[in-house]
Amino acid sequence: RTYVLSVGPRLPPAPMDASLKPMVLCGVAGGLAAGLLLGRMMSTGSKDCGAAAPSNGGAKVETHDNGRAKVETHDNGGAKVEAHDNGRAKVETQAPNGTAKVDTQRIDGKAVADDVRAEVKLLSNQLKREHGVSPGLAVILVGSRKDSQSYVRNKKTAAAEVDFYTVDVTLEETASQAELLAEVEKLNNDSKVHAILVQLPLPKHIDEATILKAVKVEKDADGFSAMNIGNLCLKGGD
Repeated sequence: RTYVLSVGPRLPPAPMDASLKPMVLCGVAGGLAAGLLLGRMMSTGSKDCGAAAPSNGGAKVETHDNGRAKVETHDNGGAKVEAHDNGRAKVETQAPNGTAKVDTQRIDGKAVADDVRAEVKLLSNQLKREHGVSPGLAVILVGSRKDSQSYVRNKKTAAAEVDFYTVDVTLEETASQAELLAEVEKLNNDSKVHAILVQLPLPKHIDEATILKAVKVEKDADGFSAMNIGNLCLKGGD
């Protein structure tokens, strides 16, 4: 089979803020994994398939049913990408004025999560030891959806692992919007609660936007408020 991929002229890379590099690396790793999966799908029933396009901006794609995929793109500063099923990937970019090479390796998400939690636990205990304050997380659950209950359990487990103070608020499916707003207000005024998490989705008779806006910006654990989303998108946001 033949697959042809067309690519346009390469644009010069825009300057990247250093704080965005980890996120970009994660995106590269995810993209390569997705590309490898696509290659396997395309090569089903075939030992080797490939296609070549002209070097004026075209692309050559080769996939193999043993799990190895090779993708080559050619233009003014051609790029070569090789993905391997052993978890390693090699990315080579060739520019007119030289060649830059970047080697990436599969990220162990569980190991990273364990490291982050261990660090947070140390900081949590330090805060309690030096200032007598434990980070406080409040979780609000409305209704009895099994998936929401599972998410809340996982969040409570994670909070316990890092020695957070936690508050659970559970309301019936029939709770009114006014009742939920009253609970949010209580937590807003609780000095021991530093973060509030409202488990979504909420029952249909409750307006989610109204509830989320009622959470104090400084206690918005999910970062759903307009101010927090704006700061996340802005370079140098608060």
